[in-house]
Amino acid sequence: MGIYVELKQPQFHRSENMHIVGAVLGQLYAYGYRDADDRVYLQCFDASTLQFLNDHTAIRLVQLLRDGDLSERRIAQIATYADAVGVWTHYLKDSPEFVAWSQDAGLPVHAFSFRADQLPQGVSSYKKLLDLFIKDMRIDGLFSDHTDLTVRYLQGARR
Repeated sequence: MGIYVELKQPQFHRSENMHIVGAVLGQLYAYGYRDADDRVYLQCFDASTLQFLNDHTAIRLVQLLRDGDLSERRIAQIATYADAVGVWTHYLKDSPEFVAWSQDAGLPVHAFSFRADQLPQGVSSYKKLLDLFIKDMRIDGLFSDHTDLTVRYLQGARR
């Protein structure tokens, strides 16, 4: 089994003299998650935290993006310290070229959050959302709040 851990608000924790990065790494290491080949991702919105981690761990790092700046320039910057990018579906839908740019830079794209009750504008169903991102855009991974619908979709796609 693999795990996908998000470091939440590391700047807040630093300001409170709490060392969330060290605590999380300590727990991951204690359970044998240490290397890029291990089934673990460590994700964060804060680029400076990921840049620090890039120098201090071999665990795969994911830059989460909370804004719509999905440019080639940004990908080039992220590729210097992260191993993948996590992008909100609503931003990514309008910038499909970002997937190719990211993958060309060696950064898999993990889109979030797939929700049947919060579809991006212009997408009429959850199936069409999955078609767009999996078949057309060819993302590498996704987060879904509707695991049952996503698994059913993927099982049907394998047939």
